[in-house]
Amino acid sequence: MLKIKLKALRSRKILTEKIVFLRCVNLLFFLVFCFVCCFTFSKGFAATINARSCSYSDVSNAVSTASRGDTVVIPAGQCTWSNMITITKALRIQGSGIDTTILNSNLPDSGDIPSSGYWFFKYMPLNASADENVLFEVTGFTFNISRKKNGAIGIYHTDVIPIRKVRIHHNKFLGCFGGEYSGRNYVNTILIEGFVYGVVDNNYFDGTPHIDNYGPSYGSSGKRAWDYGGYTPGSADAMYYEDNTFVKSTGEQGSTGATLTSGGFGTKYVFRYNDIINSSGTEEMWVLWDMHGSRVAGTYPNPIGVNYGAMAAEIYGNKITNTLGTTHAFGQSSSRMFAFYNYFINGTRKVQGFVQHPAHEWWITTKNICRGSSFVHPSKTVYSSYYSCDINGDHQHISKSYYLNNRKASDNTTVNVTKYTLSSYDQWSGNQIEENVHWFNHNSNCTAASCLSGVGCGSAPPTGICTTGVGYWKTDQSCSTVPSGSYGRNPASLISGTLYRCTSPNTWTSYYTPYTYPHPLRSGEIENISPPKGFKLVN
Repeated sequence: MLKIKLKALRSRKILTEKIVFLRCVNLLFFLVFCFVCCFTFSKGFAATINARSCSYSDVSNAVSTASRGDTVVIPAGQCTWSNMITITKALRIQGSGIDTTILNSNLPDSGDIPSSGYWFFKYMPLNASADENVLFEVTGFTFNISRKKNGAIGIYHTDVIPIRKVRIHHNKFLGCFGGEYSGRNYVNTILIEGFVYGVVDNNYFDGTPHIDNYGPSYGSSGKRAWDYGGYTPGSADAMYYEDNTFVKSTGEQGSTGATLTSGGFGTKYVFRYNDIINSSGTEEMWVLWDMHGSRVAGTYPNPIGVNYGAMAAEIYGNKITNTLGTTHAFGQSSSRMFAFYNYFINGTRKVQGFVQHPAHEWWITTKNICRGSSFVHPSKTVYSSYYSCDINGDHQHISKSYYLNNRKASDNTTVNVTKYTLSSYDQWSGNQIEENVHWFNHNSNCTAASCLSGVGCGSAPPTGICTTGVGYWKTDQSCSTVPSGSYGRNPASLISGTLYRCTSPNTWTSYYTPYTYPHPLRSGEIENISPPKGFKLVN
């Protein structure tokens, strides 16, 4: 009898253990099932819309059918467009590859106002809250602009809520027509306007490529950028250009060429690790990297309209080849620029840069006002200067700008910037900038132990005496050359270091470190998988 009871107990125990085991297996299966369903559910929101052909009508129909987050795929083929497609929500626009999906331009002639131009694709998000963190992407095309007075891709965003995920990559742009010159000031290959952040990478540009980077100019000439925006050096809140090739094979102005990159209206852009080549006869390259300043028109002292200056530019690790004419590298007229470790293959040709301040912020007001020092106008009238500032208190006047270790291949000398002045600017109280106060050139005598002017470089952290404003780049890399393999497309070794700034006499403060390379958007979208909701586990 006892043996029977023990046997029954053992059987019951085994049965209980089996039940527990099966429940655990079922629970595990259920959780896996929920995970898969959740993943599938999250992915299910994004659909792929296949255009029937690359024709304007077929692509336009596919775009209008797509919902936010969808991918519109355009097949191989060669098509000519006479109209622009306007996209109002974040989509992925994907061709079948460079030289496989080819779009030729028969678009109308663009005007002189950025927002009224013509491009193959114009992205104008209507719901910034919904589009802020949804990827807008254009990839896999050859855009043949055919030397017509229009562009390829325009992004025009008017809301103060940023659009943070824009990527334009692996495209070819042929027959580019652009630059800033009389009569066609805003013909651009790519336009970025508004609070728009992301990356333009791995593209090839040929002709006279021109990139416009602007803050939200609509209705405010950039005032909204300064009222609602700020700049953090080395952050994601900028438009990045990296690993592209720009070939200037045609010209627009005879001997002077056209601007490659323009910035204004409170923009922030970063230009790093690109190849730039001039093959257009003896033409100059003017200007590679521009930062418009605040501007006024009219007759002193009655301005007619104002424009607000660019907010920041970071320029480093670029390879520039121009043995045919002068290279005008830097053209800074506002705020902050960091330009370092750019390499110029120049032969016997001149490489130069300039800073200028054509109009004073006295004429421009924002709701963020910084009181500056008084100045004396040539008329001997003393004004109390009020600078237009961003939300961090930084103003449009050139300041905290550093030019470091930009080198010419011909003799390994540095490319420094000089002050450019016009007497006519004085009527607006311009020309009020000074070297070693507002901008700082490379100075090999600036060391970690003592820096009284310019910006220095070395491996030791700066701890010595310093004059307010000077800079010091702490790095383990060479300070007397631009290291081979650290400039141009797809660098083998990244430019690394930290810029320190002397914030008060003999006080050094870490100020700037370059942002992550490659840009994080190049690694693809990260799926955000939420735990399942609305389920009840029943034993």
